[in-house]
Amino acid sequence: MQTEEFVRYPSEKTFLECQKPNAKTKTWPKVREHLLTYLEKGELPWKQKGWPLGKSSQTTPDSSFRNTFPMMDVLIDIAILEKKPEKVIYWYDQLRKNKRSLISVGDDKIAAAIVDYAPERSVSIWKTARRTATATPTTTTTGNSACDCRATTLAACAPSPCSMTASGRMSRST
Repeated sequence: MQTEEFVRYPSEKTFLECQKPNAKTKTWPKVREHLLTYLEKGELPWKQKGWPLGKSSQTTPDSSFRNTFPMMDVLIDIAILEKKPEKVIYWYDQLRKNKRSLISVGDDKIAAAIVDYAPERSVSIWKTARRTATATPTTTTTGNSACDCRATTLAACAPSPCSMTASGRMSRST
């Protein structure tokens, strides 16, 4: 069952695998809601009130390496997938407030996801990531500085239709 796989290994990929069969049976909206509640609170989907599918024989997830809730990195990935920038910002802020590190979601991916919704915030995230990247140099296997490579990548990702004015305000180029 895809739901059990999602609970064992929550990710954007397993979320999409749950969506496919449930979209056909029109149970996806409820299943989606229960999966997101699981990611937020740790309540198994099939034990939540109103679960639209059958019960699972699995009483607890097999995987113990990710049992900290909310699973903000997966929630951010799903918000990006669903193009919900307000949720991306919400979970990013929660992640930063709780001082938990980004496990699979990079600041540059988050900044790119919110650039049209909150361009000033997007640039702020890129700047912070760039400062962090250039502050901790490491050497890659090719001999290049990893922070130089990351900074170059961040500069390339910067939102091109936006620019900073002399006063430090964002302006959108046309």
